[in-house]
Amino acid sequence: MKNIVIVGAGTAGVLSAAICRKIWKYNANIFVYYNSKKKCIGVGESVAPGIIEFLDNTLGLSIEDILRISGTTLKLGIRYKNWIPDDEYFHGLDELPEGDHDDHGYSCGNALYSLPKDLYNGGMNFQVSTGTKVPDKDLSDYIPTIHIDTQEFIDHIIELLKKDDMYGKPVNFIDDKIEKVNIDNNIITSIECKNSGEVTADCFIDASGFERILFKHLN
Repeated sequence: MKNIVIVGAGTAGVLSAAICRKIWKYNANIFVYYNSKKKCIGVGESVAPGIIEFLDNTLGLSIEDILRISGTTLKLGIRYKNWIPDDEYFHGLDELPEGDHDDHGYSCGNALYSLPKDLYNGGMNFQVSTGTKVPDKDLSDYIPTIHIDTQEFIDHIIELLKKDDMYGKPVNFIDDKIEKVNIDNNIITSIECKNSGEVTADCFIDASGFERILFKHLN
């Protein structure tokens, strides 16, 4: 049975735990060590469009479930101001189907294009301002992402990870403070915690942010 230790219970930490649990299911013990006194910064956070499919695959969360999380909203694109001097444009997060071409003759493939006014030559790709009108097409045609209240989002994900379900065994969340990292040939062999003592594992993942100074000599 593998033991996986993740340091930090922020966005990176809980999503790392979700990935590990989905991959190893019941063949690994996953531990998340975090300091409850170190809260997330109280701001919103935007994530890439792939987050919706990711949450569905790893936690069974639908877009409807995600929106029920307090403080979570859909996001269709980004409004850039003054990237072009004295101008602004809306950069959509959708993409054209494989094989289609934009107004410049470029094949779209997996590239992202701005969609206001049904034009595909806007945004950073060609440095052309296409205005600020948000597309009025059916929103189901778009690949949205979400803007989350970080702490509320994390708290919700943690509760899901603590459950025993089809995605794997419960993740263990341990409130403790790391005081030392033991290293041999640039490989972490164990961590020493204030209350838990020395902790060994088959794999360590640093998702701490606040505690990153402990790992800086590995860079």
